[in-house]
Amino acid sequence: MNKSKFRLLIIMMAFSMVGIIWVQAIWIRNAYSIRNESFDNAVVSCLNNAAELVMSSQRMNFYNNYSLVPFPSGAGSANYRSIQSYSSISDNGVSLRIDNRVVMSGEERNPNSRPVSARRHDYLEWVKKRMGDFQNLSDQRIMEIYQWEKTLDINNEDIDNALKQTFAYAGIETPYEFAIIKNGQVQEGTFKRVNSLDFFKNSYMVRLFPGNIISQDVVLSVIFPARTNYVLGQLLWLLGGSLAFSLFIVATFGLSLFFIVRQKKISEMKSDFLNNMTHEFKTPIATISLAADTISNPKVIKDEAKILQFVSMIKKENSRMNTQVETILQIASLDKKEIKFNFENISMHTVIDRVLETMEIQVQRKNGRVIKSYNAVNPFINGDQEHLSNLVNNLLDNAVKYSPENLEITVTTKNADGGFVFSVEDKGIGMTKAVQSRIFERFYRQSSGNVHNVKGFGLGLHYVCTIVEAHKGTINVASEPGKGSRFELFLPTDIELA
Repeated sequence: MNKSKFRLLIIMMAFSMVGIIWVQAIWIRNAYSIRNESFDNAVVSCLNNAAELVMSSQRMNFYNNYSLVPFPSGAGSANYRSIQSYSSISDNGVSLRIDNRVVMSGEERNPNSRPVSARRHDYLEWVKKRMGDFQNLSDQRIMEIYQWEKTLDINNEDIDNALKQTFAYAGIETPYEFAIIKNGQVQEGTFKRVNSLDFFKNSYMVRLFPGNIISQDVVLSVIFPARTNYVLGQLLWLLGGSLAFSLFIVATFGLSLFFIVRQKKISEMKSDFLNNMTHEFKTPIATISLAADTISNPKVIKDEAKILQFVSMIKKENSRMNTQVETILQIASLDKKEIKFNFENISMHTVIDRVLETMEIQVQRKNGRVIKSYNAVNPFINGDQEHLSNLVNNLLDNAVKYSPENLEITVTTKNADGGFVFSVEDKGIGMTKAVQSRIFERFYRQSSGNVHNVKGFGLGLHYVCTIVEAHKGTINVASEPGKGSRFELFLPTDIELA
């Protein structure tokens, strides 16, 4: 996958993820808005019902505490008590029910007796005589209502009971606090956590006793301190599911991106590895082929010295190919945990000296020198000699490869923290911090333009790190571009074998 397609894929995945999360956010916002509106409507309806309950309760108290005032005693009082209802007056007559008798159009009809005539002016005279009684009764009743409204006392307990009843019926279970606002001032209520001034800014308010004779500005204001949490709590399952789903999408996107990037890096490293391996094998194969062709030349075949020279060249190149193949196989075995280590008591000074002897020719080709500084009093450790020799060889080989002509390599040893410390320092091209963080990755190679300018598979330092970990040790690198690199290994003297 080329870079442009890879970028397009990342952009599409990111756009899809952002779009899904955006739709989720809008959905949640709309759901919260609908839930808020539903809560507001329910509360307003409950407040109106609670106000009706309170007013009905107060009226019942009034009817129970104030008895009917009778008419003044007189001849007409008994007749008044006998009147149950007045129906109508027409131009031709009246219809009036008196003591179960019906007066209609000037005639009196009794279901159990004969009809009796009644004149209209007699009824009107009867009404005129009792007009004063009606007026007195009305005035007294108005006075009683006036006195009741004037001394009206609203009980907090009644209001609280009415609110509890209506809220319970509507399914509103969040705590509330209320206050009575009379003539623009907070009189009383059951508020503790809410400031009294907040009741004036509240949207949940209802007027009490709007139809009273005495016009009074009495308002019931209710506040829900945990309103937001209550509404969100009703959406908890929705919010939780949406959040979990969004996190799952983000995690899936992140993992997909991680695997894609890692697979892309592995693909690139494998391509580099195949290119490097082809180049590394091509050189010895070409050398062997050239030596074989030369030996078969009639002019050379009779020259024993030249034949031995070319045979030696073939052996060296063949040994070089075998070493490269062995390195690849060892790395594969290490990754599969198939290598068996032969731990024994060995001297690291002896191991280092033997490796330096085999690399003497490479150092001389670059007119270089190796400075040895053996400061370790106890160079013996419990380790695998073969793999430790390969480890030292890889470090020294890298120091030679990445150093210019007239190279200088310093090998230092010392004892510290109950173990053996071995370091290789060169004055080569060095590495950036970014390169240092990746040099122990498999197939990774630092390139300075041409991938083949320094030979190798990118497996050497990965192998070194693996061997160090197998010996329970540590490895550190310090480097600056243009100033060289320093690799320092710590190997414990006694390794606790698993």
